[in-house]
Amino acid sequence: MIPQRRDGGELEDREAERALVLPLFRFYTLAEAAGLLGISKARAYGLVHSGTLPAEQVGPHRQWCVDAGDLIALLRSTPKR
Repeated sequence: MIPQRRDGGELEDREAERALVLPLFRFYTLAEAAGLLGISKARAYGLVHSGTLPAEQVGPHRQWCVDAGDLIALLRSTPKR
């Protein structure tokens, strides 16, 4: 099944990929989140430190994790190119 927009049109390739990937996981590493956003890991790290992208450091290695809901909210608030 091809994901559809609410207006009935088909999603662009990148949007379709996000629509299929995001609901599968509850949390993403910062590197995964950067890939889904189409930005570098360094830029994603900057978004975390500016407060634009909420994230937490978890585990013994203090790896950054982003909640899927926060990632979806950021994707929805970002203007389309």
